[in-house]
Amino acid sequence: DFAPSELAMELLFLHEANRGVLTELSRFNDQLVQSRRVALLQAQTDPLTGLGNRRGLEMALAMALRSAGEGPDAEPVPFAVVHLDLDHFKQVNDILGHKAGDDLLQAVGGVLRAQVRKADTAARIGGDEFVLILSGMTSVAALHELARRIIEAIGSLTPPGLGEVRVSASIGIVVCRGERGASPGDLLAQADEALYEAKHKGRGCATIRQ
Repeated sequence: DFAPSELAMELLFLHEANRGVLTELSRFNDQLVQSRRVALLQAQTDPLTGLGNRRGLEMALAMALRSAGEGPDAEPVPFAVVHLDLDHFKQVNDILGHKAGDDLLQAVGGVLRAQVRKADTAARIGGDEFVLILSGMTSVAALHELARRIIEAIGSLTPPGLGEVRVSASIGIVVCRGERGASPGDLLAQADEALYEAKHKGRGCATIRQ
């Protein structure tokens, strides 16, 4: 049997031990949550450019479609999908090597980050292809101006040693105002068609579909 004072000390010890365990469990849980966030971010990020990857883009596009098609209790948020492809990128790799190609892709990532807003999404979906999701952007004039700035900035990235070849960008843009039945795949396919229409026009330009 414990004396009253010894029992009180024992209970105090158990209380402190229990509090210590709960503190450690809470800290461990916070670390797990943070690790999960980091892992999720890495799974949605292109390691070369730091932009989103295809998986991240698909998730952002699905969310944008939900926002654009919400009911009367919420204000729908239209958006634009911009599909960008570098012109003459193959020559950079062939003439200057893949290190120069990677450097160029990283620089393009910097251009796109500088041009989009916090609410927008910029992603590299493979090779020299990039996609932007521009929230609330439906003005044709504003989209043409944005495309002009991007094309001009990318043209200035042309590395020396390519001779007369100049790197540029062709851009296809689709405006989505919440049309029923639209899917991420449909929008990306339409933006891709608009992109190749721009390439057929002579490259270094943009085509917009509404």
